[in-house]
Amino acid sequence: AISHDEMLEVLVEMKHSPTKYNLSSYAKQGWDRACGLAVERFGYMDDLYLFQNFLLQEYEDMKNRATAEPDPARQEAYMGSEMAYNAILAYINQHTRR
Repeated sequence: AISHDEMLEVLVEMKHSPTKYNLSSYAKQGWDRACGLAVERFGYMDDLYLFQNFLLQEYEDMKNRATAEPDPARQEAYMGSEMAYNAILAYINQHTRR
């Protein structure tokens, strides 16, 4: 299991992930937005399951937006957010298996 403090620390570190620096400037903005929202949301949540559901919903939303968005810059930003949510979800999945 992941403690609340450990998850919050991971979320803050995720914002500065080396993966982000290989992205376009628009995708970096999307990554930062997703990480900031995740930190904000998790800051007042105690239930990892509910947080995971929030992340899944955001991930799906970004995936749909990126597909439907005609503007390439916004597509990249949504894809950056999608990548960040995916990375956070992967971390949770890895560290909560029994």
